[in-house]
Amino acid sequence: MVTTQHARKYNAFMFVHEKIKIRRIELGLTMTDLADRMRLYNHAVIGFYENAKQTHGGHTISKLATALDVPIGYFFDLKVACSVRNNRIWVK
Repeated sequence: MVTTQHARKYNAFMFVHEKIKIRRIELGLTMTDLADRMRLYNHAVIGFYENAKQTHGGHTISKLATALDVPIGYFFDLKVACSVRNNRIWVK
């Protein structure tokens, strides 16, 4: 299990699914809370994202970033601005 303290130290080595869970926990959100913020019908989808059992496209990453109050680049260790167009992530 990766804790928030470990996440900050090893952030560059974390995968997207780990970052989703760490950020959700940092904000004190349950999977249901995050699903509600993303307007998802089923909160189990969050569990699939966090356990890397379901892939996600640019639109989902954008919704996750908004719901978790982070820039899209947070998931990819990018220091540049990103945007989502046509379900693809673009680096500016």
